[in-house]
Amino acid sequence: HEKLGWLACGGGMLWASSSTMRACTTVWLLAMHGAASLLSPATSPPATVLRRGGLSSQKSRRCREALVAATQGGGAVAAAEGPRLPSGGELRRFALPALALWISGPTLTLIDTAAVGRSAAFGDSALEIAALGPATSLCDATGFVFAFLNVAATNLLASAETDEEKRYVAARASTLAVYLGALSAVVLVAFADVALKIFIGGGATAEAAKVHALSLSYARVRALGLPFLLVSNALTAACLGAKDSVSPLKATTASALANVVGDYIAVVLLRRGCQGAAEATVLAQAIACVVLLERCRRTGGALAGLRPSGPPPLGSRT
Repeated sequence: HEKLGWLACGGGMLWASSSTMRACTTVWLLAMHGAASLLSPATSPPATVLRRGGLSSQKSRRCREALVAATQGGGAVAAAEGPRLPSGGELRRFALPALALWISGPTLTLIDTAAVGRSAAFGDSALEIAALGPATSLCDATGFVFAFLNVAATNLLASAETDEEKRYVAARASTLAVYLGALSAVVLVAFADVALKIFIGGGATAEAAKVHALSLSYARVRALGLPFLLVSNALTAACLGAKDSVSPLKATTASALANVVGDYIAVVLLRRGCQGAAEATVLAQAIACVVLLERCRRTGGALAGLRPSGPPPLGSRT
């Protein structure tokens, strides 16, 4: 994994054409490589994982013991039966709420676009909708860069066996999401101007300059919501790994309702245009993050009592 991470950094350097883009690419890829290394339970796992030798080694050892037991028993299978296959109803109850989760991001963008387009002043609606295109694409792409964190959290949590291990993986994933969200927010605020010029093509005309200014104001406000977005994605991945697709769906519903109310206040009533739509989206992302965290802490499942934290004390590693 370490070699693949450095190969990705080298490939990103070769792919970037300008010095500014090369610096941005280096920061992003190094952050991803470091975050993937920190998320691995082998860095600072709970004491229960250390005593058993890790998640993957523990499963390999059980397989070897089952094979030896079956061989010594004259071919009789002495191992425990495999996991029970889920029924069709269980699959539907899990898959249908999970399916709605992946449309939450585009839904917030559509709500912003509808609110801005229908409430902008006559003659400005086309420019503001045109500004939302590159701005939302840039903000959404920034969040997609860290999709590896969600995949790793789901896989590690699904392979964990005790509630302590599951809470540890979820807490580490959410903590890393906070750090990566803050880093990506700083990078987006600093380089949004350059990135949007690439999207829009500069300010060759008065209309293009106005579109660029509107897009920049939207992107810089949306950058403030990146920590909430990444934490929500990490907690959603943790819930899915714990076979809970209802809690993320409730958080998504609350986020969409908050975005509708925020757009109505900031865009329709206060006439703040693109910037007001961005403020409503950040509020919706923060509400989704809070709802998910509270659901994880209050429910009686494997993630009960979850809170973002750092590595366990050194005494637990011995």
